[in-house]
Amino acid sequence: MAMWLSQIVQSILKAVAPGASDSSYPIGWLWIDQVLDRAYLLVDVTAGVATWLEIGAGGGFVIVQGTVTLVGGIATVTGPGLWTVETEGAAATDELDKIVGLSEGEIVLLQPAANARVTTVKPGTFMDLQFDFPLNNVAAKFALISAGSDVCEELYRASNT
Repeated sequence: MAMWLSQIVQSILKAVAPGASDSSYPIGWLWIDQVLDRAYLLVDVTAGVATWLEIGAGGGFVIVQGTVTLVGGIATVTGPGLWTVETEGAAATDELDKIVGLSEGEIVLLQPAANARVTTVKPGTFMDLQFDFPLNNVAAKFALISAGSDVCEELYRASNT
């Protein structure tokens, strides 16, 4: 699991956790503490002070949650982590407009259930992203962070097409 995440985002491997003074990296940078087996994502740098968000829980890297099936464009998740997105009724295409079930600051990583079923993540009231992103192959990954009130903001996207 950790392999693909470190391959799709800019990352650094260290023997310590990041601190507030580690502010020279761009937003979205992944910091992996190899000693404690923990990963952190840089979510903000204000006035030279970095805010790093730990990904996963305890000694885990990313929590693999399972499959979430869209209903009316909404994915109802039970927490942060890696979610495989299934289209409603196993349709060939679907659109993801909203994710519910996250607390502010929690991160979800999305991947498609199958190459034959394309879920397009759409910008809108509840999805703060610049443009559509099709989860159109099993290598595609999309990460969002909850801003609270069922609003999610894009962290990064990766596709192998």
